[in-house]
Amino acid sequence: MFLYLMRHGSAARSSPEASPSLTPDGLAEVRKVAEHFRLGLYKVDALWHSPLLRAEQTAQTFREVLEAPSLPLAAKDFLAPDSTVEEALGGIEAFEGSLLIVSHLPFLPSLASRLLARGVAPAFPTAGLSAFGKGKGFRHLWSLDPGSLR
Repeated sequence: MFLYLMRHGSAARSSPEASPSLTPDGLAEVRKVAEHFRLGLYKVDALWHSPLLRAEQTAQTFREVLEAPSLPLAAKDFLAPDSTVEEALGGIEAFEGSLLIVSHLPFLPSLASRLLARGVAPAFPTAGLSAFGKGKGFRHLWSLDPGSLR
């Protein structure tokens, strides 16, 4: 199993009542990371995202760049920024295949730390993506920061 954890792209509110949505720069960040992922020939069987708009937009954009319109995309309440990781861990353990999760701070570092048996979690800049492989336990494989990609 491969697990990919991604933070949503840069976002801003259009009004005080609106949920933050991706900015043009945020969309560009996500596209850059997704393109790098696609060119690396990495595989993903499903995309889960938090129910917040900026995470949904990130997941949809990622799927578009992968040119995989049939890739399952699902909102999961347990991926919200203030969620605890236990329910997410249960969903991840039950999933068979490669999974990409789009969520937020502070949730992603907490989840990564638990996956690594409380090890040091990688950084999650906006649109940052980290890959984990599972054998007897999870191990951090690599990370992508859109600021370091051309």
